[in-house]
Amino acid sequence: MKLLVKASKDKQYIGNHEQPINAMATINPKLNTQHQSLVFVAQRDEGPIPHLHVEFQNSKGQTVSSYISLQRAEYSTHHSDGVLLPKNIKEEFLKVMNTLWMKWRVEELVYDSDGKFSGETQLVPATGYEAAVDIWLDTWEKDEEKGKAKFAWDEQTGKAIMPNYDSLKTRRN
Repeated sequence: MKLLVKASKDKQYIGNHEQPINAMATINPKLNTQHQSLVFVAQRDEGPIPHLHVEFQNSKGQTVSSYISLQRAEYSTHHSDGVLLPKNIKEEFLKVMNTLWMKWRVEELVYDSDGKFSGETQLVPATGYEAAVDIWLDTWEKDEEKGKAKFAWDEQTGKAIMPNYDSLKTRRN
């Protein structure tokens, strides 16, 4: 027997069973699989606060989440159930944010040999952070809201500048 799968804007139906559609964009999926944590941008019912989800298991084996601001080196208060990152998970998070993700590209400004902006851009591999900002903006900023979320941008390259996440507080492992 085949199950009928159909979807509307907010729900999917498998047979007669309604299920919410949950969507997320994992940041650098290959790198994430090497870690004990999962870093992603939620793409459903999240609202206008730019942040990342970092899921991991606590010492009791329960899956918990930290929510990290994309605009500042701080925890986002967007969700009330967030926890501080343990030191080892923070190290994994930093690696995901800093490592180039060769399959994700962002625009970079192009300069001529005299160092003058040529008026063109080129696609270059993105760091995890640059990809996260790109995904968040693409998912959450509507045309009429462009520029509402304030990110720091490098004037020379045109790319997002990552906050100093080294300063995030951690909890003991």
